[in-house]
This record gives sequence, structure tokens and C-alpha cells, in this order.
Amino acid sequence: MKPINTSMNHLVGFVDYWTRGKLQPTHIAVVSLLLYISAGWSLSECRPIVASSIVLAAMFSDYFAERLARAQKSFALSGSLFRLIIMQLKLVILYIGLTVYAYTHLDIEMTWLVASTLGVSLIYGSTVFLSDALQSHIPKSHRKKFSYYPVIYLHLVIIAVALIFDILEYILAPLTAGLLLVTSLVFIMTTKVLYVHDQKKQSDAPATKK
Repeated sequence: MKPINTSMNHLVGFVDYWTRGKLQPTHIAVVSLLLYISAGWSLSECRPIVASSIVLAAMFSDYFAERLARAQKSFALSGSLFRLIIMQLKLVILYIGLTVYAYTHLDIEMTWLVASTLGVSLIYGSTVFLSDALQSHIPKSHRKKFSYYPVIYLHLVIIAVALIFDILEYILAPLTAGLLLVTSLVFIMTTKVLYVHDQKKQSDAPATKK
């Protein structure tokens, strides 16, 4: 992973220098959104290989936007919320196309499983963002950092590969279960961090005189 990050950092640095800092992560997010719309449309037209290729290209643009935001030091809670909302919207668009694909190409009963996978992925994103927001007042040494994008990207890669090899119907159930498990772990660990912080805060507070 480190060589990939290093190569991407060089590419981001070159592009940022060439555009004189005028290219913003928001611009890349718009391009990525258009790619997800194209992928969803390709799925609705039952062209899974084309859709998979577009999804992989969209994921690259998302990763590029993330590294560009780091290079420009434009990370903020409001920016994170904006990127999360855009990513959630991309997933909804993609899964609408995936639902049509499952309905026409696979089985009508698969549509509820597609909807379940989408629902769990949206819940995961909201859980990670809330975890970061709730821990923002805790000292950094005590925080538990969770990464949203690696899990989402991994699940998109799995879907893309499943579409290419036509094994989507066998992948969705374990994929949904895996996302649900990761979401539960984030919730449990965040609750534990907040509980420990509250207990320490209470123990450090001076006793109230009667």
C-alpha cells in the first residue's frame, strides 16, 4: 500500500503544481459522481463489465480526490460531511442500477438483498462519521480512528469482480453480513471509547462539597 500512496502523492503533487492549486477535491468529486451515474446506467442496461470498469475508474478518482485534499490540507469536519454525503449519493445511484440489473438479469428476489446491502453500507458510513464527530472532543491519544473509504472501496471491488465473473448472487449475502459486522464493531468500539472517557472525566472532577 505504501508504494501506491507514494506514487499517488507524486501524481497529486504534479497535478496540483500544474493547475496552481485551482483543482479542488470538489471538482474531482463531481467527475466521480458522473462516473457513478454512468455505471448505474450501464447496470440498468445489463452491461456489467462496462459498469465494473467505470466503477474502478470512479474509485481511482475518489482516491485521487482524497490524496489531493490531504495535500491541500483541506480536511475539515464540514468537508468530511460533504464527501460522505456525496459518497452515499454515489452508492444510491450505483445500487439503483444494480437493483434493475438484479431484477432483469438475475432474480426478482435478489432485489431485496441488493437493497439490504445498500442499507447496511449507508448505515456504516453514518456510523463512522458520527464516531469521528463524537470523538472530536476527546484527546487524540485516546481516540479510536475508523477509516470509511477502505471498507467501502473493498466492497465496491468485490461487487465489480462479482459482476465480471457473474457471481453477484453468491456474493451479496456474505458481503452484507460482513458490512453489518464491521458496522457493529465500529459502534461497540466507539461506545467503549466514549464510556472510558466519561468515566475518566468523572473521576478527575473535584468532589462536590456538601
